[in-house]
Amino acid sequence: VPGTRMDTGKPGPGPRVLPGLYTLELTVGETTLTQPIRVEPDPRSKVSDEDREAQLVFALEIRDRLTRIADMVAIIRGVRQQIGDRNQQLAGNPAAAPLIDLGKQLIGALDEIEEMLHNPKAEVDYDVLAGRHGGAMLYSRLSWLMVGADDHEGPPTQGMLEVAAELSEELAAQEAALDTLLSGELTEINRQAQELGVPFVVTPVLDED
Repeated sequence: VPGTRMDTGKPGPGPRVLPGLYTLELTVGETTLTQPIRVEPDPRSKVSDEDREAQLVFALEIRDRLTRIADMVAIIRGVRQQIGDRNQQLAGNPAAAPLIDLGKQLIGALDEIEEMLHNPKAEVDYDVLAGRHGGAMLYSRLSWLMVGADDHEGPPTQGMLEVAAELSEELAAQEAALDTLLSGELTEINRQAQELGVPFVVTPVLDED
């Protein structure tokens, strides 16, 4: 999430691959170079292949939830920006007053969801650690879990699994809330926009890459 503050550091490298044969690929312009590579396990490690695979599966699940949060924040920011810009353009138009009010209400609801996903009001990382403005939200908590899973040699602990399940439920609730706003309130806003002959607010299309 661009500009976010986290007490665990921003998630960077993804989960480590399992030992095995892989192919590196580098593309520059129209030229593609490939090179085989073998990833070997640490010879000092006593972890079984099954436990390594369990660790990877868990880490990938957490990574995917972090990606979903980043996507949701991008959608929220995109819709909010469009509504804010259009409200400014329509200011002073009495016929647009109901549309402007609906837009403000939707912005408030979007703000509430974003504040559950991460801590947009935090100015420094310590704000999150100190519990300011809500403290560590889903993005920070999931990032900590992914770091812990990566540092932990072996399968996820029972505690990690329980925390992951709890956070997954919280994220699902925010996803449902956002979907309701986009399919309900935003649809009504666009209906009124059509009546007034002003541009629609569109849900941003995210880059699959």
